[in-house]
Amino acid sequence: MSPVRRHPIAFALAALVVLSALWPLPPLLDAVTGAPPGDADLTRPFLYLVEAPVTNVLDALTFLSLARAQALVATWVAALVLWGLLRAGSWRLRMGRAALGFGTMLFLVAATLVLPRPVTPRGIRPPPRRRT
Repeated sequence: MSPVRRHPIAFALAALVVLSALWPLPPLLDAVTGAPPGDADLTRPFLYLVEAPVTNVLDALTFLSLARAQALVATWVAALVLWGLLRAGSWRLRMGRAALGFGTMLFLVAATLVLPRPVTPRGIRPPPRRRT
């Protein structure tokens, strides 16, 4: 069976993302007029773009309320521990997988709280030079 037929929703979403690149939105908008400002620009260094998938997830986790964050962590810890325990293998291997799932969530929580995340630098473009 082809991957497209096995995962039609994933391929449809990927196609929509690629299609949306044809009509990009400006990264900055003027709050009053809603138009893109002519003299401001966002600069995105290479490392910012490389780290973006991880830092976006960590940023999203920091905006959860305390109750939602606790529910998310508890659910994922339980799911990962159960996944480790219910897989085939010796008792020692299953306990190791369960501990790995628990440790993964602890690492994610610590990374969310401690790791610094980059901020997109904003800059003002210099005015164009006048020809004399």
